[in-house]
Amino acid sequence: MRQFLPVQRMNDTGIGLAGIDGVWWLPAQTPFSLQPTVADALNAFGCAVFALFDCVTTLFQQETDERIGELLRYKVPESLQEFVGNGRVLSVRPDFQLQQMNNGRLQPVVTELEICPSAHGFA
Repeated sequence: MRQFLPVQRMNDTGIGLAGIDGVWWLPAQTPFSLQPTVADALNAFGCAVFALFDCVTTLFQQETDERIGELLRYKVPESLQEFVGNGRVLSVRPDFQLQQMNNGRLQPVVTELEICPSAHGFA
């Protein structure tokens, strides 16, 4: 019978990131409860990310500084420029990994943000 070694099997696929060979994350092999501090950090992240998006949207719509528009249109193909809406973010799906700190606490680390409209296929 073949032994279940998820990390070894993932490493064998050749996965890597930014020069790191092998997986840079480990799957949870059993369910676990999040520490209250992690739930608090996730709630704080939600409030902060939407405050940031609201601020950027306001700056984009006011067009007081063209640098915001240039940044938001950076590398957007000309054929898609006409589809730019009001800049409002409708939803965000973040990917988090939990990093164990020296004091044993878990800290969520954002590894990816998928933003709607755009990454969810609504663009």
